[in-house]
Amino acid sequence: MKIEEYISSLRSKNIIISVQEERISVKASDEVITPEIIAELTDKKQEIIDFFRLVKKGKEFVSIPRASEESYYPLSSAQRRMYFLYEFDKASTTYNMPDFFRISRDLDVSQLAMVFKSLVARHQSLRTVFVIEEGQAVQRILDSSSFDISYHRGSVSDIDSYIDDFVRPFNLSVDYPIRISLMDVIGEDYLLLIDLHHIINDGVSNEILMRDFWSLYHGEELPDLRIQYVDYAVWQQSDVHQSLVSRHKEYWLDRYREELTTLELPTDYPRPLERSNKGDVHSIYLDKSQSSK
Repeated sequence: MKIEEYISSLRSKNIIISVQEERISVKASDEVITPEIIAELTDKKQEIIDFFRLVKKGKEFVSIPRASEESYYPLSSAQRRMYFLYEFDKASTTYNMPDFFRISRDLDVSQLAMVFKSLVARHQSLRTVFVIEEGQAVQRILDSSSFDISYHRGSVSDIDSYIDDFVRPFNLSVDYPIRISLMDVIGEDYLLLIDLHHIINDGVSNEILMRDFWSLYHGEELPDLRIQYVDYAVWQQSDVHQSLVSRHKEYWLDRYREELTTLELPTDYPRPLERSNKGDVHSIYLDKSQSSK
């Protein structure tokens, strides 16, 4: 048994071990610490100390360096997964991340346009396209000068159809992965429509963009970014970093070397061979007494 598997087996018995100054510390109840376990720990002492030293060494902080300027860059592991799903169904909007905001007539439209242009210039991921080079998916950074937001003027009755037209598939090899439109709703407020592809955006990224947006809209200056997402991707896919995670990869390959059995669950109707990702809307109504509970 490998030493990490042995430590995990102890943890499953609520026996927690740690290493402090070349000494093994054991945290467990008297009932589970048997003479046999004490003998094992004594026999494996040096292996355990070496393992914890290796783990500690691997956790030392190393700042991600700036990548050298290239024509294109590798994808991160998360982007690879997302790009595979994109290639599988390019007509899908499943991984679009649209948001719609009602904004008062106090909006400074020219300032809004300037802010979005600034965001795209600031964050390279917002102007990244994904192409195939020599059989591999890579990312390429575009210039921000050609990015612009679109405008539309219409009535309230036009909103639903305009939203349906706005949320459409991205062509990741050509399109900016962000799409912005401002609808001037006649006699009402503005409607701001934002759509980003999940390959360059997630919940954390969204918070950063919103924070940057409001800072720029209010005329604040933002500090320069030390690194961009491509710097992270290059670092993650480098030989140095991959050698650090190779032991973890070998562990999981070993854990799942045997074929997994299919979990057969009863379903209410036969599932199609291809998933459609189409959903539905179900509305429920609560009175004031119910909602207050």
